[in-house]
Amino acid sequence: MLYWECPDLFNVDGKNILLISPQGIDAEDIKYNNIYQSGYYIIDGDYKTNNYKLRDFEELDRGFDFYAPQTFEDSKGRRILIGWMGLPDIEDLYSNPTTDYGWQHALTIPRELKIKNNKLTQNPVEEINMLRKDKKYIEINSNINEDAYDTFDMIVNLEKCDKLESTIKNCVNLSYDREKQLFTLSFTQGGYGRTNRSVSLDKLNNFRVLCDTSSLEIFINNGEEVFTTRFYPTKDNVGIRFSGENLKGSICIYEMEAYKIEN
Repeated sequence: MLYWECPDLFNVDGKNILLISPQGIDAEDIKYNNIYQSGYYIIDGDYKTNNYKLRDFEELDRGFDFYAPQTFEDSKGRRILIGWMGLPDIEDLYSNPTTDYGWQHALTIPRELKIKNNKLTQNPVEEINMLRKDKKYIEINSNINEDAYDTFDMIVNLEKCDKLESTIKNCVNLSYDREKQLFTLSFTQGGYGRTNRSVSLDKLNNFRVLCDTSSLEIFINNGEEVFTTRFYPTKDNVGIRFSGENLKGSICIYEMEAYKIEN
């Protein structure tokens, strides 16, 4: 039986969108690999007169920890999405070590939604940039082994990329193979049962990684695909590594400061 949780109906860039979190979808190869899904339909026609049809269901996020997203329109007219960085009923699949300290789960960074090529894209709201501090700029012309920061915003722009391997904090590996047309997030350690998730991708032009102390939000090709996951590195794992084939581009890494609410 299929359940539709957390429905949200809204319009963005002239398209009517139905956002849902269905329970009961079976996995299909690299699709629908979480216990429960989150995704959307683009609506053709007029749903108010019952003269409409739904296009194909599209997953919103390919990572391990994303569910029950909801949206709102802000004072600037932007459609903003915030999701739950967690999933129910995962006890037999993976875990969060923070339960030993009485807490788990979080909310995602607010994401601005837009339509591009008939696809819903997600990108961090521009206000996140106000938390940027120190900056490192690196040209990709060989293998890279670089210290990062405890929390950071990393933007990778690629002119060429046949194969890419990037390791974050010795825990999470991001890989891309142009021949296989596959982008994959996988764990070497620190995943507490999390293994790998993938998405089909014709070309990798850019990606952005927002890394907090126990979470990663990865935005690919200007937000066309997104991976959200929790991860739990040790305190001494702060580096990033890059290698690949026919790889050329640049990396910009910003240290991020904690957000403080002023009284």
